[in-house]
Amino acid sequence: MKRAAYALEVMAVAAIVSLTSSVGAEESQLPRSGTAHVHSGWAGIGEAKEVGKNHLVWLGTYYGTSFNDTGKGFMNQVAWICHGASNILDGAIALEGFCTTTDADGDQVFGSNRGKGQWGDVFVGAVTFTGGTGKYAGIQGANAYRCNAVGQSGQLFCTNEVSYKLP
Repeated sequence: MKRAAYALEVMAVAAIVSLTSSVGAEESQLPRSGTAHVHSGWAGIGEAKEVGKNHLVWLGTYYGTSFNDTGKGFMNQVAWICHGASNILDGAIALEGFCTTTDADGDQVFGSNRGKGQWGDVFVGAVTFTGGTGKYAGIQGANAYRCNAVGQSGQLFCTNEVSYKLP
């Protein structure tokens, strides 16, 4: 009788472990498509050159980190690096560049970046995904962002709406 009860306990524990393991495995796999609501913080390092009256060109790199609202999955705990050039004419900013994001596994998503805004006001744009490595190979989609300046040294805080599709 004790052997039968012990055997049932072992089978029950094995079933629970099996179910728990399969749920975890499914959650760790990236869905083939999806969306994410993301927050990010940024700082830029670069150099501005005056090229005419009320006309500047800024060349530099933005560094940022992002996390999504769910605290897991796509675009959660990633590091960004974005190189770019901004044309600033009469306070209107037009940015073009290229971004790469790297997740905790070292896999990357990269894409072209375009944004615009008024000096000292909201800045909006999007990174259009052009490819990736590892689990992101062949990715398509975009990271639409809306940023506000914070601090005294050019820091930005952004909210992002991200959508993606994998082959």
